[in-house]
Amino acid sequence: MAMRFLTNVDISNFYANFVNLDKQDFDVIIEEFQANKNLIGLLSVEQQLELKIIYLEALYQIGKYGSFLREVDEIIEDCIRYHRVDQPHREVYEELLFKKSTALFHQGFVQQSEYVTTELVKINPEKTLYQALLTRIYYRKNESRFHFIKVFCLFLIVFSALVYGSNLLIVYYFYGEHLPVLFDVGFFTLNIGVLVYVISEICLFGEAIIRSRRKVRQATERKSRKEQ
Repeated sequence: MAMRFLTNVDISNFYANFVNLDKQDFDVIIEEFQANKNLIGLLSVEQQLELKIIYLEALYQIGKYGSFLREVDEIIEDCIRYHRVDQPHREVYEELLFKKSTALFHQGFVQQSEYVTTELVKINPEKTLYQALLTRIYYRKNESRFHFIKVFCLFLIVFSALVYGSNLLIVYYFYGEHLPVLFDVGFFTLNIGVLVYVISEICLFGEAIIRSRRKVRQATERKSRKEQ
């Protein structure tokens, strides 16, 4: 239908049909939104914002984080500009920021994700979901810093496998018996490798939890001082 033949009834029907789409049918939502951008532009500001939020939700849910990130900042700005912060049972502004942060995290932009999540913690330090994401971000950053530990552990495990294999195949073939000392060496290095790996994982995760809790505590104290 050409745009010049559209009536207010057509526009209203399109809006109603879009809003009533199955919210789990993400592909249909994305297709309908992208195919009718000109028509969406004829809606009121509030209606456009509502449809854009539905569209962003669909992009996020199917993992199109790149497309989501290209659109989300404009919608966040619109939420602030038109004061559309609250919907029934939904904090739209915070929810969009949270999804932006997780999308950045999944796309590998850990530093930017940390910044957005820290701001969310400042806004609402009581929200455990924000602390959990911040913990995950700190863990990811620790993981890249201590990558050499995992390489060292992997080396010990591979070395143990080689020692066991050589004792079972090569030494036995030439000497007719296994050398107990090689089994002891293999057992020792295997256990050291596994033990160091487990301890390092616990330490990395524990340090991430401590850092995130410290951020939450600081944000809570700052918010309490402002409310006094």
